[in-house]
Amino acid sequence: MCVRRCFKGLSCARFCENIKASYKIALAALFSRMLYPLLYPLVNMVILIILADFGEASAAAYGVGIRIEFLLLSISIALSSIIPPVFGQNHAAKQGKRSGKIIRLSMSISFIANSVIYILVYFSAEPIAQLFTSDLEVQTLTIQFLHILPLSYPCFGFTLIISQVLITLHQPFKSLSLVIIHQLILSLPLAWIGVNLWGIMDLYWGLLCANVLTGIGVYFYGRKLSFVIEKAVS
Repeated sequence: MCVRRCFKGLSCARFCENIKASYKIALAALFSRMLYPLLYPLVNMVILIILADFGEASAAAYGVGIRIEFLLLSISIALSSIIPPVFGQNHAAKQGKRSGKIIRLSMSISFIANSVIYILVYFSAEPIAQLFTSDLEVQTLTIQFLHILPLSYPCFGFTLIISQVLITLHQPFKSLSLVIIHQLILSLPLAWIGVNLWGIMDLYWGLLCANVLTGIGVYFYGRKLSFVIEKAVS
């Protein structure tokens, strides 16, 4: 009886269209979520191949750096993980002001936390490098990595958070475009230009520029999106 009431007035064709649309959104979101974990190692592999021409120490130092990177970004990663349930629940409940504040608050917490982490890492880069290797050349290059690249993590955190917001808003292709712009259009070309024109340190600066440029654009987009949501949902 309950099933009849639920489907009363709903044609078979309309029901199939709804199912098809739901699957399309779900698959697009799944693809977007899967692409970044796949694309990130692929980009790092290409960078390691580029660095291999400059010696084993360069590739080893970068390998150490990207392992430390996940630890340094742990707060931003955690925030991006709780965005779907917390933001999604408030947005579905038509809590526009609360939804907008969640976006802005998440970005603020991420920026402040990553800024503090960078200061701590900058002054403790040498002992951190010594924990991973005893080779002096690898230590020196690892210290350079820790002095340069984490400076961009406050901006990189914006990309992680807004990417999840877009997926929660059923806009996975916009989230996917952020990943492609950041990793393929900016990170790889700027890293290649830096290392080939100037040297290994400038590869780090190239990656930093990619994180900062993407992050700045995403920050302003995220703030605008938060205010649009507040007005539209409230």
